[in-house]
Amino acid sequence: MQNPSDQFSRPEVPWDSKDYKANYPDILIPLLKHNRPIPSQLTKRCILEIQGDAERSLLNLEAEISSVDVQILALQQKRQELVQQATPGWMTLDACKKVLAPIRNVPLEIFQEIVLHALPPQPYPTLNHAPMSLSHVCKDWRNALLAFPQAWQELFLEVDIAWIRYPQTAVETWFERAKHLPLSFYIHFDHEAARHLLHEHSVKHFNRVVLKFLQQISSFFPQIRHFGLSADQVLLYFPFFRFLAHNIHSLTLHMNKSISSAEYCSHFSTAIDETYGMFAFQKRLNLKKLSLDDPMTFRGAGRLMFPWSQLTDLDLRRHISRANWTRLLTLCPQLRKGSFHLSDEDDKSDELSTHDSDDEEKEEELQTIHHHLEELRVHVHDEAIRFSWCFEACQFPGLRLLRLSHHEFVDVGRDGEVGQDFTPEFTFLQGLSVEGDWSESPEPLQQLFIAAASVTKLAVMIDLDTQSVLKMLTYGYHTSADGQRSDEDSNTSVKEPQLIMPNLSSLTLVVGTISDDELPEILKWMEPMLTSRTTANQFNLPHHLQIFRLLSESSVDDNVFRRIQSLLDCYSGFDFRVGGLRNLHREDPTTCAKWKAGIKHRMSRREVARANQRMGWAMYDINNDPDQSLFDFPGY
Repeated sequence: MQNPSDQFSRPEVPWDSKDYKANYPDILIPLLKHNRPIPSQLTKRCILEIQGDAERSLLNLEAEISSVDVQILALQQKRQELVQQATPGWMTLDACKKVLAPIRNVPLEIFQEIVLHALPPQPYPTLNHAPMSLSHVCKDWRNALLAFPQAWQELFLEVDIAWIRYPQTAVETWFERAKHLPLSFYIHFDHEAARHLLHEHSVKHFNRVVLKFLQQISSFFPQIRHFGLSADQVLLYFPFFRFLAHNIHSLTLHMNKSISSAEYCSHFSTAIDETYGMFAFQKRLNLKKLSLDDPMTFRGAGRLMFPWSQLTDLDLRRHISRANWTRLLTLCPQLRKGSFHLSDEDDKSDELSTHDSDDEEKEEELQTIHHHLEELRVHVHDEAIRFSWCFEACQFPGLRLLRLSHHEFVDVGRDGEVGQDFTPEFTFLQGLSVEGDWSESPEPLQQLFIAAASVTKLAVMIDLDTQSVLKMLTYGYHTSADGQRSDEDSNTSVKEPQLIMPNLSSLTLVVGTISDDELPEILKWMEPMLTSRTTANQFNLPHHLQIFRLLSESSVDDNVFRRIQSLLDCYSGFDFRVGGLRNLHREDPTTCAKWKAGIKHRMSRREVARANQRMGWAMYDINNDPDQSLFDFPGY
């Protein structure tokens, strides 16, 4: 008789499972654990009886399983037939949905407007981001994008020795789509790969190929209004850029590799000729915005490299002394926005660091009142610098936004009256941002807040406990001699109440990690601070706080978040929120700092993609993309 178990495929069963072992006859358990001793004849007869009983008990079950298998096979065949019959109908439904999709009813003009908002801060040629990703959705979108030159006006490009044969076609195709509109072009040359290759692919060879590439795309130079160059030594490429348009508006120069001041000065001819290529940007009459990376500066030959007198926006990353900062400001009388790094370290390494008497007399004759500067960011890198000193040599009556940042403790002025430490322009500030370490002495910070009486927007990210900042910003309260909070009617001997920033309408406070132990004290001082700035009191607050953001440098614990937000929710009608990571300023994506971050991110992604391609993990078939021959850059 045929064993019914042979009529079907027995399913895989976890025979070693403890649940199944519990049903084993007792005689089997020791025999399964050990191969020795050999079972006796009596034991074998017992096992044969157990086997026979198990086979007889399974006859009906296995017959049922076989019957179910036959039914399943029939149902699968029936399902396959029904799917084949329904497939044409499903395809018709999908086609109808595509035709009736709301996105197809969006006018192309509106789609083009959406494209401008979808562009990344630093557009670069990749199928994963707009505008190229949008051009591969459908034919209509592609045609709309190709007919929309505004989507192709800006390009960020990274070039290394492994990709040197691709960028010419990429740049030409990208900028041809921009038609005749003004262009923004930011290009980074990566020399790292060239350093590790053989002699024929040396850095010198790479530089020659790069210059050839620049010559090939020079036909677009007259359209460029915003230009950025990043390389180990950007000065090597200066002579070529004399062909750039004379009406270039902004220039960003980023140094990949740190070089000494001696190397920097060696690029200049001993006989300074203003027609020499090193001074290619001096005659750009419309150059208004300049961002320079270390070691480039305004000293020595740098005075002849750029048209300082016409600049309205300057970002200088090289550390300069306060005296040199004052000299630089006199060279830039039209400056409206500036970012500087100050340190009183001697600048002897700079070319022409010593001034002759004629230069000093001319500097004394220059006006020290800077009428046009409206936005100023100062990074202080020297603990010996008192912040108020920066405003003694040069005054800024038009200053409206000040961003103060320092890496070390800086004494902004403890001695004397507030009016002696802070010049009058602080009274007219509308926006103030403070970053750094004030933990050793919060009094200077308080004096700064008192001086900036007209500030409406304040952002604070400092190494000082949150409670102290909240106390300081509580309007109408003061501290007594023992440090306890008290109001004006208290009998305790107290100082006069400090009415700090009565016009404050927006406050952003960035803190570190808030622990459960710190939370009660923070809530204790947050409530009176918010109440003092949102309700009427005896001090007649002229303007109420409308926006409050409590941000963190790390993720906020859920419990902490709920407890703080529950307090903020009590102030209905106000925009008070907690949570999120620090983001004090939305910086221009073309500044040196933002551009460096973008370059690092894209180059790392390119290296990962190349590694995947070497291991056969290609994610995209270029044969399926008609435009891939133009934009299939290794690493994207």
